[in-house]
Amino acid sequence: QHQGHQGGVSLEDGIILYGLTRAMKPDYVIETGVAAGVSTSFISAALIENGHGALYSIELPPEESATRVHLDGSTFDWPENGVGWATPEEIKRGIGSRHTLVLQDVRVALPAVLGRLPYVDIFFHDDLHTPDHMLWEFELVWPHIRAGGALVSDDVNFGWIRFCRNHGLQTQAFYNLQRLTAVRKPGTGD
Repeated sequence: QHQGHQGGVSLEDGIILYGLTRAMKPDYVIETGVAAGVSTSFISAALIENGHGALYSIELPPEESATRVHLDGSTFDWPENGVGWATPEEIKRGIGSRHTLVLQDVRVALPAVLGRLPYVDIFFHDDLHTPDHMLWEFELVWPHIRAGGALVSDDVNFGWIRFCRNHGLQTQAFYNLQRLTAVRKPGTGD
């Protein structure tokens, strides 16, 4: 039997996501990759404190994730406990219907979620960490991010570098803030 991990951002990364969400006061946040639900907890807590905003979380169904080694080499133990098992009940109750969990492959779910929203304020990538997949997500989401909105990623690689080069963002992107990277979309955002 292989040993996997629970999947989740570090405490420091969670604090950064919380602070970003509190500061930006987003209407719409999308995260790809939920796993145990650590990032979901921090983002949701900030949305609760803000008093508004919706979170859309996309994750593979547990039965698909539990039975394989992913393309980036990761394996996970969390499917036995369910998606988002580490999210405290108080946060689940507090965020209520403002959190939508989509258990579907991101290549199907992300375009559908983007099609339902008028724009995205914060996008957080933390699912499959292969350069091609990450670049695909960044390029798909970027046109939907409002001016002043943020694209955030965990555990970046060449996909992030290529995305920043493609859009002339090399000097504007934050690299390795703990393990996170982020860039704000140029323009007249709040």
